[in-house]
Amino acid sequence: MMNIYSPQGQNEEVSPEQRRATEDKPRANYQRYVDPTGEFSSQELAASFWYVRHKALLRRIFIASLIITSFILWGTSLWAWGEYAFYGYESDITLFAQMSHFPDYTALAVHFAAQPLQIVDTQIVQSSSGKYDSLSDVTNPNTRFLAQATFHYSIDGQPTDQQTAFILPTQTNILGALGVDTGGIPGNATLMIDSVHWTRLSSHTIANPQAWQDDRLNFVLTNLLFAAPGGASSLTANLISFDLTNDTSYSYDTPQFLLGLYDQQALVGVIPFQLPSFASAQTQHLDLRSFAPNLNVTTVQVFPQINVYDQDSYSPLPN
Repeated sequence: MMNIYSPQGQNEEVSPEQRRATEDKPRANYQRYVDPTGEFSSQELAASFWYVRHKALLRRIFIASLIITSFILWGTSLWAWGEYAFYGYESDITLFAQMSHFPDYTALAVHFAAQPLQIVDTQIVQSSSGKYDSLSDVTNPNTRFLAQATFHYSIDGQPTDQQTAFILPTQTNILGALGVDTGGIPGNATLMIDSVHWTRLSSHTIANPQAWQDDRLNFVLTNLLFAAPGGASSLTANLISFDLTNDTSYSYDTPQFLLGLYDQQALVGVIPFQLPSFASAQTQHLDLRSFAPNLNVTTVQVFPQINVYDQDSYSPLPN
């Protein structure tokens, strides 16, 4: 038997001690390699060995992943194209047909727009000798729109001067052309609303406009007295006196009012008046005169001409 441990390759018997000595001889280990230049570490050498040993396997894994990815992408694309061919194409045709027509937003706009002012009644009353008042009850039916109306009257076809007035949300105000000299007894009068400017009240600022207004327009009229001239009276004009109390928590600077005069339920005249100031909880006594002939008044109603949404209407706070 050839002895591989013999330099001459002779057939010599190898003792166990010689074989053990050969096996115990330290083998080369690349992990103990130390590059004297410091440019190539043992970890990099180990990684290089690993890559060389598994290069073929890595190539097969890479090619297999490309094939699987291509199969998934092509399968998804073919499925999407097939679905579009059977279902999506008809949906696109329907969509294009719908896009060629514009929707009608008229009904929606009417829902959110302000409703027009309502003219309840228009009449002519005599205010003095040879002069007449054209009066109309106008209601703002909107709960969140403040109306500022520009108007005039047509009395027997003759226009009056243009005026501006505001009507608070859900409130009724009297619009009128006062003291018009018609040159005779007028036959009819028509209120002409020239334009209306609407101001929407934000719900974030005012949650309940009706309660908000009632809290600021609570004026209480008491001790009404009406006296007509003639008889034992020394009056030369109709007397309307009353006490007016500002039963609100707010004070007003130069507030204006209209006093509606009623005989039972019929409006027979109006008297405008203005106060220099009106403090909260204050009561003021008013003596007003009307020169309307044959006037009879049973009740009155105060119509505040105060825009409570305008901060300039309030009295400034004391310093």
